[in-house]
Amino acid sequence: MEPRPYEGVKTGWRAIDNRPYKGRDSAEAVRTKDLKKGKTMNKDLTPGEKHGRLEIIEYLGTKQLYGKRRRVYLCRCECGGTVEVPGSYIGSRVKSCGCLRKDYRKNAIAPGSVFGRLTVIEEESGERREESWDGRGRYLCECGCGNTVVVRGDYLRSGATRSCGCLRREAANVAAAHEKNFVGGTFVPRLTMEKPMKNNTSGVTGVSWNRARCRWVARIGFKGRSYYLGEYKDLGDAARARMASEDVLFRVFLEQYIMFRSE
Repeated sequence: MEPRPYEGVKTGWRAIDNRPYKGRDSAEAVRTKDLKKGKTMNKDLTPGEKHGRLEIIEYLGTKQLYGKRRRVYLCRCECGGTVEVPGSYIGSRVKSCGCLRKDYRKNAIAPGSVFGRLTVIEEESGERREESWDGRGRYLCECGCGNTVVVRGDYLRSGATRSCGCLRREAANVAAAHEKNFVGGTFVPRLTMEKPMKNNTSGVTGVSWNRARCRWVARIGFKGRSYYLGEYKDLGDAARARMASEDVLFRVFLEQYIMFRSE
């Protein structure tokens, strides 16, 4: 079907296989992209086409399936089984007669496997597994914090779930503590640090060596701004300039902060 103006939609849109599309791609290019993405909603499937493990045998017409009237196709699976599948499901939601799920189960995660903080204890079994089984598998895991949690197998393999939730809570606590100590664009605990940062090479906070000019450069940051304090031949002079600036900028601020926290 050649592209034609799509009625009722603003200029620039076209109808390709009875659905709106906006772009410069040809109809054939759009269909190719849709096939790669597994979209077969309104496309007439022909016998012999393969999608996943399924091969189209014939079109069965429209049937009431999954609560709606759908275009249904009879498909043959690589394992030899046959199955009736809605055209919109073929290649996307349904890729086999069910044997993929069985094969997936053969590759179950072994007990003792570790994913982040989670250690697999066992796979769900009995009625609970039958009620929740969807081909991915669910596993009872023990977290490093001591809690137990049931996690989907694909979430474990992909790394989407790495704890019972304690990692997220810890990250939230760290963020909250950081925000609590951040006042006016200044991280207060850093103002009272006695030792310089690990990446400091001078031994004095706010003082660094300028190789090009062979001078010690003193700087200080406060409330989101950086102040240049000058260049010095002697490290002691640069350190004294830094200490004098700390007394001017930090002293009143810290006094007010301590009074506010004590109230």
